[in-house]
Amino acid sequence: PMPIRSYGGGAVAIDGKLWVIATQAGDSGRFTGPGRLIRYDPAADTWCEREPAPHHHHRAAVGVIGGKIYVAGGMTKTLRNEVTYQYEPEPWRELDVYDPATNVWTTKRSMPTARWGAAGGVIDGKLYVAGGRGPNYSELTAMEMYDPAKKKIETLDTCYTTHHLNFDRDGKIWFSSGSPNDPVVGWFDT
Repeated sequence: PMPIRSYGGGAVAIDGKLWVIATQAGDSGRFTGPGRLIRYDPAADTWCEREPAPHHHHRAAVGVIGGKIYVAGGMTKTLRNEVTYQYEPEPWRELDVYDPATNVWTTKRSMPTARWGAAGGVIDGKLYVAGGRGPNYSELTAMEMYDPAKKKIETLDTCYTTHHLNFDRDGKIWFSSGSPNDPVVGWFDT
Protein backbone atom coordinates (compact mmCIF):
# COMPACT_ATOMS: atom_id res chain seq x y z
CA PRO A 1 0.00 0.00 0.00
CA MET A 2 0.93 3.63 -0.46
CA PRO A 3 2.73 4.91 2.67
CA ILE A 4 0.34 7.86 3.20
CA ARG A 5 -3.37 8.40 2.74
CA SER A 6 -4.31 10.62 -0.15
CA TYR A 7 -7.52 11.97 -1.60
CA GLY A 8 -7.92 13.87 -4.85
CA GLY A 9 -4.32 13.60 -5.99
CA GLY A 10 -3.01 12.71 -9.43
CA ALA A 11 -0.84 9.97 -10.85
CA VAL A 12 1.32 9.39 -13.93
CA ALA A 13 3.73 6.70 -15.14
CA ILE A 14 7.29 7.39 -16.28
CA ASP A 15 9.81 4.69 -17.21
CA GLY A 16 7.87 1.91 -15.51
CA LYS A 17 7.43 3.80 -12.23
CA LEU A 18 4.25 5.29 -10.78
CA TRP A 19 4.41 8.91 -9.57
CA VAL A 20 1.64 10.05 -7.22
CA ILE A 21 0.93 13.68 -6.35
CA ALA A 22 -0.60 12.98 -2.94
CA THR A 23 -2.95 15.53 -1.41
CA GLN A 24 -4.17 15.44 2.15
CA ALA A 25 -6.46 17.43 4.40
CA GLY A 26 -4.74 19.28 7.22
CA ASP A 27 -5.95 19.34 10.83
CA SER A 28 -8.44 22.10 9.97
CA GLY A 29 -9.96 20.05 7.15
CA ARG A 30 -8.46 22.39 4.54
CA PHE A 31 -6.55 20.88 1.67
CA THR A 32 -3.39 22.93 1.95
CA GLY A 33 -0.02 22.65 0.28
CA PRO A 34 2.34 21.55 -0.61
CA GLY A 35 1.23 18.30 -2.24
CA ARG A 36 3.56 15.41 -1.54
CA LEU A 37 5.19 13.49 -4.39
CA ILE A 38 5.71 9.76 -3.99
CA ARG A 39 7.28 7.33 -6.49
CA TYR A 40 6.46 3.63 -6.62
CA ASP A 41 8.93 1.22 -8.21
CA PRO A 42 7.05 -2.03 -8.95
CA ALA A 43 10.27 -3.95 -9.76
CA ALA A 44 11.62 -3.31 -6.24
CA ASP A 45 8.13 -3.01 -4.65
CA THR A 46 9.22 0.18 -2.87
CA TRP A 47 7.81 3.66 -2.30
CA CYS A 48 10.09 6.69 -2.15
CA GLU A 49 9.10 10.23 -1.20
CA ARG A 50 10.47 12.91 -3.51
CA GLU A 51 10.51 16.72 -3.39
CA PRO A 52 7.02 18.09 -2.56
CA ALA A 53 5.25 20.29 -5.09
CA PRO A 54 5.56 24.04 -4.47
CA HIS A 55 1.75 24.39 -4.59
CA HIS A 56 -1.10 22.25 -3.40
CA HIS A 57 -2.68 20.50 -6.38
CA HIS A 58 -5.73 18.79 -4.89
CA ARG A 59 -7.86 17.57 -7.84
CA ALA A 60 -5.44 18.97 -10.44
CA ALA A 61 -4.88 17.98 -14.08
CA VAL A 62 -1.64 16.06 -14.69
CA GLY A 63 0.37 14.90 -17.69
CA VAL A 64 3.86 13.86 -18.79
CA ILE A 65 5.84 15.71 -21.46
CA GLY A 66 9.47 14.85 -22.23
CA GLY A 67 9.81 12.76 -19.07
CA LYS A 68 8.63 15.62 -16.81
CA ILE A 69 5.43 15.81 -14.75
CA TYR A 70 3.12 18.76 -15.46
CA VAL A 71 0.53 19.60 -12.80
CA ALA A 72 -2.05 22.34 -13.48
CA GLY A 73 -4.64 23.89 -11.20
CA GLY A 74 -6.22 22.25 -8.20
CA MET A 75 -7.65 23.77 -5.07
CA THR A 76 -7.60 24.28 -1.37
CA LYS A 77 -10.77 24.20 0.73
CA THR A 78 -12.01 26.50 3.45
CA LEU A 79 -14.55 25.32 6.01
CA ARG A 80 -17.63 27.47 5.41
CA ASN A 81 -20.02 25.98 7.97
CA GLU A 82 -18.75 24.13 11.07
CA VAL A 83 -22.17 22.59 11.77
CA THR A 84 -22.77 21.05 8.33
CA TYR A 85 -19.09 20.80 7.36
CA GLN A 86 -19.63 22.61 4.07
CA TYR A 87 -16.40 23.65 2.38
CA GLU A 88 -15.76 26.45 -0.08
CA PRO A 89 -13.29 25.55 -2.88
CA GLU A 90 -10.48 27.98 -3.66
CA PRO A 91 -9.30 27.08 -7.18
CA TRP A 92 -5.70 27.57 -8.32
CA ARG A 93 -4.09 28.71 -11.59
CA GLU A 94 -0.57 27.43 -10.89
CA LEU A 95 1.29 25.24 -13.36
CA ASP A 96 4.19 23.33 -11.79
CA VAL A 97 6.64 21.02 -13.58
CA TYR A 98 8.68 18.28 -11.89
CA ASP A 99 11.91 16.88 -13.35
CA PRO A 100 12.55 13.35 -11.99
CA ALA A 101 16.18 13.51 -13.13
CA THR A 102 16.98 16.43 -10.82
CA ASN A 103 14.19 16.09 -8.19
CA VAL A 104 13.35 19.77 -8.78
CA TRP A 105 10.01 21.54 -9.30
CA THR A 106 9.68 24.66 -11.47
CA THR A 107 6.66 26.96 -11.46
CA LYS A 108 5.67 28.10 -14.96
CA ARG A 109 3.24 30.83 -16.03
CA SER A 110 -0.11 30.64 -14.29
CA MET A 111 -2.95 29.21 -16.35
CA PRO A 112 -5.62 31.79 -17.32
CA THR A 113 -8.42 29.93 -15.55
CA ALA A 114 -8.37 28.99 -11.87
CA ARG A 115 -9.86 25.48 -11.76
CA TRP A 116 -10.02 22.14 -9.99
CA GLY A 117 -11.37 18.77 -11.07
CA ALA A 118 -10.32 19.39 -14.68
CA ALA A 119 -9.47 16.75 -17.25
CA GLY A 120 -5.86 16.78 -18.45
CA GLY A 121 -4.20 15.18 -21.44
CA VAL A 122 -1.05 15.39 -23.57
CA ILE A 123 -0.90 15.30 -27.35
CA ASP A 124 2.12 16.20 -29.46
CA GLY A 125 4.06 17.50 -26.46
CA LYS A 126 1.33 19.92 -25.35
CA LEU A 127 -0.68 19.82 -22.12
CA TYR A 128 -4.44 20.31 -22.51
CA VAL A 129 -6.50 21.21 -19.42
CA ALA A 130 -10.26 21.09 -19.96
CA GLY A 131 -13.33 22.03 -17.96
CA GLY A 132 -13.45 21.36 -14.26
CA ARG A 133 -14.89 23.69 -11.68
CA GLY A 134 -14.15 27.25 -10.62
CA PRO A 135 -15.19 29.35 -7.64
CA ASN A 136 -18.54 28.46 -6.02
CA TYR A 137 -18.50 25.07 -7.80
CA SER A 138 -19.17 26.77 -11.16
CA GLU A 139 -18.80 24.44 -14.16
CA LEU A 140 -16.20 25.59 -16.69
CA THR A 141 -16.20 25.18 -20.47
CA ALA A 142 -12.80 26.65 -21.33
CA MET A 143 -9.89 24.46 -22.34
CA GLU A 144 -6.30 25.68 -22.20
CA MET A 145 -3.27 24.33 -23.97
CA TYR A 146 0.28 24.81 -22.67
CA ASP A 147 3.09 24.38 -25.18
CA PRO A 148 6.36 24.02 -23.23
CA ALA A 149 8.49 24.38 -26.38
CA LYS A 150 7.03 27.83 -27.05
CA LYS A 151 6.31 28.61 -23.37
CA LYS A 152 2.85 29.66 -24.52
CA ILE A 153 -0.66 29.15 -23.11
CA GLU A 154 -3.64 29.29 -25.45
CA THR A 155 -7.32 29.34 -24.42
CA LEU A 156 -9.76 27.26 -26.50
CA ASP A 157 -13.55 27.14 -26.04
CA THR A 158 -15.11 23.69 -25.97
CA CYS A 159 -18.69 24.95 -25.49
CA TYR A 160 -19.45 22.31 -22.87
CA THR A 161 -18.31 21.26 -19.43
CA THR A 162 -16.11 18.34 -18.49
CA HIS A 163 -14.11 17.22 -15.49
CA HIS A 164 -13.83 13.48 -15.25
CA LEU A 165 -12.52 11.46 -18.17
CA ASN A 166 -10.28 12.17 -21.12
CA PHE A 167 -8.77 10.04 -23.84
CA ASP A 168 -6.14 10.89 -26.43
CA ARG A 169 -6.44 9.28 -29.84
CA ASP A 170 -5.40 10.17 -33.37
CA GLY A 171 -4.83 13.85 -32.59
CA LYS A 172 -8.15 14.19 -30.78
CA ILE A 173 -8.87 14.69 -27.11
CA TRP A 174 -12.03 12.86 -26.05
CA PHE A 175 -13.72 13.81 -22.79
CA SER A 176 -17.05 13.46 -21.06
CA SER A 177 -18.95 15.78 -18.79
CA GLY A 178 -18.93 14.98 -15.12
CA SER A 179 -22.19 16.74 -14.47
CA PRO A 180 -25.71 15.34 -14.45
CA ASN A 181 -26.79 18.80 -15.67
CA ASP A 182 -24.73 18.52 -18.87
CA PRO A 183 -24.39 14.84 -19.90
CA VAL A 184 -22.29 14.94 -23.05
CA VAL A 185 -19.33 13.20 -24.67
CA GLY A 186 -17.22 15.35 -26.93
CA TRP A 187 -13.89 15.77 -28.60
CA PHE A 188 -11.48 18.48 -29.56
CA ASP A 189 -9.47 18.01 -32.75
CA THR A 190 -5.93 19.25 -32.13
